[in-house]
Amino acid sequence: MVYANNGIDAIALAQEHLPDLVILDMIMPEVGGSEVASALREIPATKDIPFLIVSGAILSKKDELNNNNMSEHNQYVLAKPITPSEIIELVRKIFSISPPIK
Repeated sequence: MVYANNGIDAIALAQEHLPDLVILDMIMPEVGGSEVASALREIPATKDIPFLIVSGAILSKKDELNNNNMSEHNQYVLAKPITPSEIIELVRKIFSISPPIK
C-alpha cells in the first residue's frame, strides 16, 4: 500500500508503483480526486487502473448505487460515511473476488 498526501503526489506515486487499485477522496489538497483520475487516464501505464472514489461532498447513498454503473470506466464511487466492510465488498466486486467460504 502506498499513501499520498495530496493529488500531485498521488499521480506521481501511481506512475511509480502501478498499483492494482487507486482509492481517492474527491477533495484532496492541490489536485482533487476527479482530476487525479483524469490525469492518470491520460497516461498509458496507468490508464487501466481501477479507481475507487470516496466522497462525502457530492453523493448520497442513492447516488452511489446509481454511480456504480461507472464500471465500464473502471471507476467506482462510495459515499461517506463508509465502513471497512463496504470498502471490502466493493474491492471484491472490482476484482470479482468471492467472499471466503465459512
